This record gives sequence, C-alpha cells and structure tokens, in this order.
Amino acid sequence: MKNIPGYVDEMVEGAISRLDNLAFDDRVFFAFLTDTHNCVSYTERALYAIDEINKKHTIQFCCLGGDYLCNNKRTTKETAINQLLQTYEACNKSKIKVPTFIVKGNHDINSFADCENAVSDAEIYDNLLKYNSQNKGVNNLGKTYGYFDVAEEKIRVIWLDSMDFPLDAKERKRLIHTDGIPSAYGNEQINWFAHSALDLPEGWSVVVFSHMLPVCSGVINERAFGGEAVWNILLAYKNGTKYSSKESKDILNYDVECDFTSKGKGDVIAYICGHNHADRTEMIDKIRVISTASASSDNFNVGRSSDGEYHRKTRGSGEESAFTIFAVKRDIRKIFGIRCGAGPDFVQEY
Repeated sequence: MKNIPGYVDEMVEGAISRLDNLAFDDRVFFAFLTDTHNCVSYTERALYAIDEINKKHTIQFCCLGGDYLCNNKRTTKETAINQLLQTYEACNKSKIKVPTFIVKGNHDINSFADCENAVSDAEIYDNLLKYNSQNKGVNNLGKTYGYFDVAEEKIRVIWLDSMDFPLDAKERKRLIHTDGIPSAYGNEQINWFAHSALDLPEGWSVVVFSHMLPVCSGVINERAFGGEAVWNILLAYKNGTKYSSKESKDILNYDVECDFTSKGKGDVIAYICGHNHADRTEMIDKIRVISTASASSDNFNVGRSSDGEYHRKTRGSGEESAFTIFAVKRDIRKIFGIRCGAGPDFVQEY
C-alpha cells in the first residue's frame, strides 16, 4: 500500500463518528465505490479507508461498481488491459479484510476504440474480475456476474453485467454505436438471475448492483436490451408473482419465465449503480434505486445530483474522490448513506 495522505485518516475518523451517531443496533454496513476511471490511487485509498472503518464498524461487503478504464478512440488493448490489471493489483495488495466484489462497466470493454482493441469478457475476467474468486462462496465463478451470501445477516449480494453483449467485437460496437443500444443483458444471465440468483429461502433480503441501471428513469434515461426483463424479474421476486417475456432485436435475444408465487413476497433492499457520476435516487415500482457519484478525481461529465447540486471534487483534500458507506436498518426500512469524500450524507426509505 502506498503512502496514505493524512486527510484520508481524517475522513475515516469523520465517517466512524457519523456511523457512531446513528446509535442503533441490528444494522448492516456495506461500501460502494464506482467510476474510478484509472484513478488507481483513489481505489487504494478507498480500500484502505474501508478497512480502517471496518475495525470499528463491521462492514459486511464492498462493491466496486465499474468503469476502471479512462479511455478514448486511441486507447490500445494493451493500455486498456494494463489499466484493468492495475485495479486488480490495487485490490490484491490492499489485503482488505472486507469481502469485495468487482462489477464490469461500459468503459471496461474499450468499445470506443477500433474493434481490434476491444477487450473481451475473458480478458476482463482474467485481468480483473478473477479477484471475485478470492471471496469464498461466490456463485458463478468465471462469469461477469454472480452473487455472494452474507449468511449471518440473511442478505444475498447480486452483481449483474449491464454490458452483456455478444462476443464478436464488431457486432458489439455496431449495436452500441450505430444501433443505439448502450447496454444489454443476455439470455443466459437473465435466466440465471431469475432461477439461481433469486432462488432464496424465506426471510432473506437482496441488494442488487450493476454499473448501469437496467430501466429508463430519472436516474438515467438509457434503455438496456433485456433491462426490462431484469427489472420485472426483480419485481416479480419482490411481489411473489409470475413473469414471462421474450424479445429479439438483431442478434440479441432472451426468453425467460419465472414463478415466485410459492415463495411469497421477497425483500429488496436496493438496486445500486454507478455510471452517472452523480448522486441520484428514485423509488421505481416500490424498489429503491440509488446511483452514487464517481470516485474519479476529475470533474468531467459530472451530472447534477438529486439535490440539484454537482458536488465537484477538490484535489489535495478529503473531497478529491467519493465513496459511500451504507447502513441499512431493516426493521424501519431505511438506508443511511455516509459519504466519504465529495457530496453529502443521505437517508432513504426502502
């Protein structure tokens, strides 16, 4: 671990103090860091901070929400893979004691560059997502999506791949840049989500992560192919109902059918994403959706947050980056967000 600036320790002390002030037992803590865009030092500092906070308040898991690359049309495959590997090494060297899971983002396939420089799912897994396998009990090893159970809290952590396109780089680039399909969920992943990830005993809760939200909303207005199926499967799980759908568009397709009626209603704590570089929250179909600010220090493409502000970063200070410690109080169905870095704390019902 590289030298950690003193203001990071001050940020840790402030976060611990605010978590102390919540003054309630029976809560679940987890961390979310997203959109680092090759600011690897901020990944290192965030993991250090999370591990320090964990010494006082047990953090059940940490999720990195995608977009580890900072790339453009000229970024070579070698450069892209090197950036992925840097993030993997930062996680590996941190020796963080909190179970940590890494999600794939839209930048991470290097789709802005020529097709010969695109990064495949296998290359993303081998150079970054293989880190997920270090957590004992991960379901779906070798895939770009999976789940992990926090058994003592009866919580299942599910991460999805919102860039689940066909493997051919030319077809993928055409779909994204020509046909205007910025994200997608494939048939195999959709059926895994319905029949494996959400196959839970009574009394369990789920938290779902992906880089991009699967449905259009006030959080972001981008439609994902298969996104409506993902959302309606989650809604059927929540409501204890049935759902079936199929769709084909060009070379994309899915066909899914699921039935949760015998299990009764399920509990969804939240659907959490990045991509927007902004703090936004919304209730969609009575499911809490939360998007958080980017961890990147650069103020590029910063979106307006739900409070109407931009919450820009200040380099050389505790507000040069941003990540969030979530505290979930299930008996009153509230989520407390403790911001480490730029942006405010928040409270949301779910």
